Amino acid sequence: MTVNEMIKKLNITMVIQNGQEMLNARTSKKPTQAQIGEMKVAKPEIMAELKRREAEKLAIESAEAEKIRNNIPGLEELKNIRNSWEIFYDKRSASIENSGFNYPTEPVVTSVEVANKYPVAAAYLKAQSCADASNFNKYSAGKKAVKAIENGEDYIQVLETMENEWSKAAHASVWNN
Repeated sequence: MTVNEMIKKLNITMVIQNGQEMLNARTSKKPTQAQIGEMKVAKPEIMAELKRREAEKLAIESAEAEKIRNNIPGLEELKNIRNSWEIFYDKRSASIENSGFNYPTEPVVTSVEVANKYPVAAAYLKAQSCADASNFNKYSAGKKAVKAIENGEDYIQVLETMENEWSKAAHASVWNN
């Protein structure tokens, strides 16, 4: 059996336990002694293949992140502004609950200002919000929109398509009940 066949058949993963790299076979049945022996013999090759796969996965993720950075200017800035407002609201709520003293300072820039400055980033975050939905139809529409914006398609058209798709699905669901 080849290393790739063994990894697939025994669902082998690499784990790090107490600083040591180990193999873990996650099969529905306990591996046979012959399979365990085969894994021990092929351990260096299996580890190398699993590390190669992980490196390949990280390279793909890195390329995707770079593509997003290149096609969606201002995304990090908009995320940071929204995060700073979220922190502000949390601190304000805590301050109110704890007697109202030490009221936090409101952020200088609003997320609306940054969204107006970077409309593609705002559209991307809106699509990403839909893609995080628990409703399958909304998730599907959002996921398509996220990919389209990542690929540099016109964000206005993409959002319109996403909203139409979700609206049709929502109306169909209402009439089906």
